[in-house]
Amino acid sequence: MWNLKKVQKEVKEAIAILKLKNGDIKETARSILSQYDYASYSISELLKELKDEGSQIPKREIANALIRVPGARDDEKVILALIEAPRFGEYDPLITETLRAKKKMLPKLLQYLTDENKHVRSGAIKLIDRLRSFSEVKSSVPVLVDILNNEDELFATKISAARIIAEYINADDNAAQELIKAINKDPDLVTEPVAYSLGDLEPKAKGAEVPLAKALKSTSFSTRTAAIYALKQIGIFNSKETIFNLFSLLRDEDDYIQSGARSILSKAPEEFKILSFIELLKTNDKKKEVFYFFTKDIGPNAIPYLLNELNNETDPVNKANFLLLLGKLSNKCEDEALLSKVLNALIQGLSNENKWVRYNSCTSLELLGSKSKPALKYLEEVSKNENNKEVRDIALSAISEIK
Repeated sequence: MWNLKKVQKEVKEAIAILKLKNGDIKETARSILSQYDYASYSISELLKELKDEGSQIPKREIANALIRVPGARDDEKVILALIEAPRFGEYDPLITETLRAKKKMLPKLLQYLTDENKHVRSGAIKLIDRLRSFSEVKSSVPVLVDILNNEDELFATKISAARIIAEYINADDNAAQELIKAINKDPDLVTEPVAYSLGDLEPKAKGAEVPLAKALKSTSFSTRTAAIYALKQIGIFNSKETIFNLFSLLRDEDDYIQSGARSILSKAPEEFKILSFIELLKTNDKKKEVFYFFTKDIGPNAIPYLLNELNNETDPVNKANFLLLLGKLSNKCEDEALLSKVLNALIQGLSNENKWVRYNSCTSLELLGSKSKPALKYLEEVSKNENNKEVRDIALSAISEIK
């Protein structure tokens, strides 16, 4: 026979157990609360506790127990209570599934986007994001834009807002521009769906280049892939960072990422690309890779730019790198006037006070072989008068190659 006092006592004791740190006996408490005969009273008491409890962990336990009580998932009061404590709903897939099944609750979720409590806003938007009922959310895009622009908003909330807005940007130019403005301010908002949606905008998304370039360095493969797609579609280059980050992907472990990066780089304006890589070479970062890119993908067209940089460069390390690269590129140069300028630069390098500048000048003259005949007498002087043995040896090697 059903005993009200016994039920009340056992339900209250079970709820008290849920709040304990000891997890071993919590399953017993959940079993008591989930008994069919106790369901009505359990729901009533758990709803009160969910509303009154202020601490995060106990509230989570109460929510997770509540959703398991027979009949709770069909009780509108329960659904509304879970929405009102939305940040706790993310801890249990069962709660998310319940809310997803109750899409009629979506209007209530949308109301919570303007709640004064940022944690309530955060939980609400995460659940909206999971519901994927974007057609019903469209009217709330201005509210989502406000969330993006709110400096005090939780970052996770902004991530969800950006993702949801991305579903509408093709149809809403204002939303598109607001999203682009937001990701320029905080590039970490660029996730896979955001990048793909920006790519679909094509020319309208030209202001998104910098944050998309940063997304190329994401640890997420899907985000890098989406950023590659977007930059392919946009097809513009105003940022050296775009060039640098694309370059770093030429050695990506995934073939699709590699080929995508190479494809985008091939469409970049050549002068901008050359100047960007010269700047990268000055950092002395990934020198071998930069040399490879110049020799394989650009070739002799970079020679005038390197000569100009060489004339203005004071750092001996940069000078040495430029001189070595000139040797690697000039072997295929058919322009005699340009080749003459290269030889003059290399000959000047032979008398530089820095040994690596002298060494690389000799190396480049050796690489040019018979084209370096005008420099023979200068190399012979180096082989006789140079104090550094390494430089003397490379000078002799160059002389042998040229003759």
